[in-house]
Amino acid sequence: MMPFSSPHLFEAVVGPTLPPPIRPTLLLGAGMSFSLVPLPSQLMGLIQPRQQQIEKDLGVKPCGPIDTTDPLSLYVWSGELFESLKVLGLTEFEAKRKIAEVLRVTSDPCWSAKTRIPLRGSTARHRVIARLARERRWHSIWSLNWDVWLERALASVGVEHYKNNRNSSATLPQGWIRWYESWVPSKVIQTTDQQTVIVYKPHGCVDSLLDGDGTFVLTQEELARCLTEQPPLVENSMKLCFTQHSLIATGWSASEPYLQEFFSQLKPFRSAGTSLTVIDPFPNDKGHAKLREAYDCEIVQAICKPEADEFPNTDDVFLWIQTRHGLGCLQAIAIEPQRAVVSAWLDQFSTPQAPDSQLGHMVGWFDNFLAVWLRLCFNNGHQKFFTGLPIRPDAIPTHRRDEHIPWDEQNTARNDLSAALNLLYELETNSAVLPRFDYGFFPGALWDRDERHLIVPVPAWAEGATQSLAALKPLVESRHWANQGQIRKISILGLAPLASKAVSEDVQLNWTYELSRLIHFAGVATLGRIGWLDLDSWKDYL
Repeated sequence: MMPFSSPHLFEAVVGPTLPPPIRPTLLLGAGMSFSLVPLPSQLMGLIQPRQQQIEKDLGVKPCGPIDTTDPLSLYVWSGELFESLKVLGLTEFEAKRKIAEVLRVTSDPCWSAKTRIPLRGSTARHRVIARLARERRWHSIWSLNWDVWLERALASVGVEHYKNNRNSSATLPQGWIRWYESWVPSKVIQTTDQQTVIVYKPHGCVDSLLDGDGTFVLTQEELARCLTEQPPLVENSMKLCFTQHSLIATGWSASEPYLQEFFSQLKPFRSAGTSLTVIDPFPNDKGHAKLREAYDCEIVQAICKPEADEFPNTDDVFLWIQTRHGLGCLQAIAIEPQRAVVSAWLDQFSTPQAPDSQLGHMVGWFDNFLAVWLRLCFNNGHQKFFTGLPIRPDAIPTHRRDEHIPWDEQNTARNDLSAALNLLYELETNSAVLPRFDYGFFPGALWDRDERHLIVPVPAWAEGATQSLAALKPLVESRHWANQGQIRKISILGLAPLASKAVSEDVQLNWTYELSRLIHFAGVATLGRIGWLDLDSWKDYL
C-alpha cells in the first residue's frame, strides 16, 4: 500500500481551525458508486453481447463494435448511436432518452438510489462526505456520475435540495450548510447563498433526465464541450473551484481527455499553495500522472492508495478522515488532562487504525454513537444553538438516523461534546476492564454483545427541560433499534461535562420511567430492572 502522505490535504477538512482553512474541492468519479450502480466497464459488458440486437431494435445502421478494454468506448458508441437516432428524426432529448433506456439508467432504480440501498441508508464514504459538507468543509463537490447516491446522502444528514428552502422558515447557525444545488450543463447556478454547497454534475444527472432535462452527456463531443461552452458566470465559478482551491479526487481514473486538458489549461492561474490528493485503489499511471503534472505534485505526495478488498479500503479511508475530524473537534473543547490524551489519539490516527486495534473502536463510536447522542442532548434541551435567539427544537429533525449536528460548531458552549468526551476518555483509559462495546447495533447506545446488555447514555447535568419521553422516542422507536428482542439487561448511563452539577434522583427516575415505557419487551424493561449508572461507578457494576 502506498503511504497515506500523512495526511496533507486531509488536514484541510478535519477539526476546527482558526482561521478556517481554504476548503478543498472534492471530485467524485465512477469508483465512488462501486457496488451501487454498474460501472462504465460493466455497462459495456452488458451491452456488448446485445449490441447488434439493440441497434436492430432501434432501427439504426450498425455502429462500431464496443471495446470493453477501452474506457472511452462507451462514449464513442453512444455518440454513433446518438447521431443515427437523430437521422431517424428524433430530437436530441428523445435520442438521449432512448440511449438512457438502453443503458437502463432511467428504468433501473439503483441509479435513483432506490435499490441496492445499504441498511444504514448510505455507504460510509458518501455519509462522511455528506457530514463534512454539512460542516462546510468542501468548497464545492463535483460528481462525474449520473446517479444520485451523493444527493441522497446529503439529504440524510440534513442538507436538502435548494428548491426546498422556500418552504423552510426555521433558521440554523450560519456555519451550517443547509442546502445543496445540483448543476448540470443546461442550467445556470441559481444561488450564492452562504449555506448552500454546489454539486457540479458535468455529465448530467438521472433526476434531471427524468424531470425532462435533456442534459445527459453521452458522447465524446459533448464531453469536450460541457465545460467550455458555459455562460461566463458559470465558467468562472467552475474555474474558481480548481484555481483557488486544492483538489481531493476519489474514485476517478482521470482518463477523460477533456478534463485532462481542462486542468492543464488552469495550471498557470492556480493559486500558490493549492495541492492535490487522489484517493484510488487502482491509480491510473497515465491519467493521474497528467493530473499530478497539472498540480506540480510528486506521486508520493498526491496518491493515497486504499486497498481494494482489505483494510483499509475507500470506506475505511473516509471513516478515518471522519474520526480525525471528530478528534480535532473534541480537542478544541477539551481541558487538561483530557486535551493531552486527545492529542495523543490524533497522533495515533495519523494513519487508519484497524477495527481490532486498540483505538479501532473509536471509528464506530464517531460514526454510530456521536451523531445520535448530540441530537438527544439537543432534543432534551441540554444543548442549545443560536442565531441571535436559540434555534427552535423543530429546526433539527431528530427522527432521521444520520441527521447531523456539526461537531465543529464552536460559537456556543458544547456541553454535549464535553459529556461525550468524558465517555470516550473513560472507554479508552479503562479499556482493559470494560467490555468491547458495539456502537452500531443500537445507534446512540452501547451494546455489550456477550452479556446482551444495553446501556443507554442520557444527558445528566442540571440544565434543560424534563422532556425525556419526547427526546427518547425517536431514538428507541427507530427502525435501527429493531433488535430489542435480544436484550437481556438494560441500564441508563448518565453523562455530564466535567464539574457540572448532577441531576437529582427524581430526574434519574424520570429517565428510567420513560425508557421503560418505550422498550417493547417489558420483561427486561420494568422500572425496577433498569439500573442507573454513572462513570464513577459503572466499572464495578459491569
